[in-house]
Amino acid sequence: MSVLKQRRGFIKGLLAGILLPLAVLFLFILFNVAGIGNFFQSLVLINTRSLHSLTMSQQVEGGISGIIGQLEDPYSTFLDAAAFHELQEEINGTYVGIGVYLNQADESGYVTVMAPIKGSPAFGGGTFGR
Repeated sequence: MSVLKQRRGFIKGLLAGILLPLAVLFLFILFNVAGIGNFFQSLVLINTRSLHSLTMSQQVEGGISGIIGQLEDPYSTFLDAAAFHELQEEINGTYVGIGVYLNQADESGYVTVMAPIKGSPAFGGGTFGR
């Protein structure tokens, strides 16, 4: 197979891979299939007439959060990147420090050690909590 035929095949595939999904999306919007036209009209109105500007990332996260909220399932929630990273850290147990549970009293503002975490340096050193 010649290089020219390979390039033509690649270009045809690339165009089909781009144009076909765009055509389907256009038809969905045109005929308002599943309300997707309303969704895109809302995005256009928000982007052009809103007093507050949102980044595309904020719009996508808000959309996902709204969809998950419609599930009305107390066990389903959307986590943004920062919250997801924090959850992963808690689940994987990757901590840095001496390994104690802390508590801050509201009245005085003092931080007290409640208990050492089992297997931590504080636990091994004999630290006692409150």
